[in-house]
Amino acid sequence: MGESKSEGKHIIPGAEKLLCVMEILVKGEAGLSQLMRETETSTTTCYRILQTLSSHGWIYRTPHGKYAVSAGFALLASRYASSSWERFRPGLASLSERTGLTVKLSIREGLEHVMVLRQESPHPFGVSLKAGVRFPVVEGSVGTALLSQATDGEIERIWERCETLLAPEETLLTFKRRVREVRAHGYCIRNNIGGRGTTAMSVPVLGTDGHVIAALTILGSRKEFAEGKTLGTMLLEAAENLQSLL
Repeated sequence: MGESKSEGKHIIPGAEKLLCVMEILVKGEAGLSQLMRETETSTTTCYRILQTLSSHGWIYRTPHGKYAVSAGFALLASRYASSSWERFRPGLASLSERTGLTVKLSIREGLEHVMVLRQESPHPFGVSLKAGVRFPVVEGSVGTALLSQATDGEIERIWERCETLLAPEETLLTFKRRVREVRAHGYCIRNNIGGRGTTAMSVPVLGTDGHVIAALTILGSRKEFAEGKTLGTMLLEAAENLQSLL
């Protein structure tokens, strides 16, 4: 499978389970039994995780005996997200003007990727994006860019958890091929998205530690991507400019 024998040695199992619990709760309330089942933890371990999160004020227990994310944590996350990504907006606007295409910035949230910024095409007609839509993290050029540093083993585990949510034409082999494309060229292209004739090109945006923190994407018709290499160069330059703001 291509997975290193040493993979996972630097992961703290307890911390990983705690994060899994938070990923579930940000989607809605959940009871102890549901959290145990979805995180594959014992009663004792899951209860300790919930007590830890409760003691820090990140979650609370509802009158119905379930657990939910606290308003304080939600507000903190919302403020951080809006303030941290807004600095990139001028860069997206500049890229849209240069390419004439729609531009978006997406991040990974657990097993999903979500758009945090967008810039519509300057032309009268272009690809329009709906805010707040989430997709499986292994879907499309965005997911490819976000997981471009993941090992084969990590990708396979994530794919297994997302597979039932993907379109039939999506396969693990094609996803891995697109990952190799990003590693070789810095970007990847996906044509005819959803059968609508839309083309997307994505590149990873790296944080100060060199790890992927977001995916920068341009979208348009296949005809608009005739000069693929030129657009790829412009997209890579734009990603570097965003990284310089960190």
